[in-house]
Amino acid sequence: MITMISKDEMCGIIETLGALNKKEIEKIVIEIQCIRNENYDNTLFEDLLNEIESEKLVDKISEKYICQIHKTSLGNSKYYYIISPKAFPQIPPELSEVIDVLELNERKVNKDKIFSIYATTTLNELNTFNQELLNISKNSSYDYSIPKLEGKYSELFNNYHDLDFWSDNNRISLLKDIEEKLNITSKLLESIRTK
Repeated sequence: MITMISKDEMCGIIETLGALNKKEIEKIVIEIQCIRNENYDNTLFEDLLNEIESEKLVDKISEKYICQIHKTSLGNSKYYYIISPKAFPQIPPELSEVIDVLELNERKVNKDKIFSIYATTTLNELNTFNQELLNISKNSSYDYSIPKLEGKYSELFNNYHDLDFWSDNNRISLLKDIEEKLNITSKLLESIRTK
């Protein structure tokens, strides 16, 4: 039977090394599977990587968000995977041995740049959503679903809390702006519920 490392272990690999390209993750997984006397299956690897990406346990960033790119024999890439605040990483016990064998170094991620992207995206989504809620509240024939609207609000609320993962003390005012927009969103949503 072919087994594969868990989602949490794959997230632990990425968290430990800061940012990894797909080829690097694959090589690390192959080495861990070898140490565990387990066969490697590329299809299972691809499925697992797609799964953690679709569940937003990791994010894909370009190299401009990495403070220092270490050249490796595993090649470089336009995109690197980083851990997301939604993940619950578990470090595979074999990882330190694999890091030594492959001579890998941790990459530092520019959290300030990533925070700016996430904050801007969240603000834009909030503005768009608030406009949609205003349109719904003004137009009684507007087609909408309360559960969908609540789901979108919940997603934006979770994004706001995830921003804390990337923020530092210099970004408190931006977080407060997002919090104020969320309060407006909550009031608009409540007015639609009681309509």
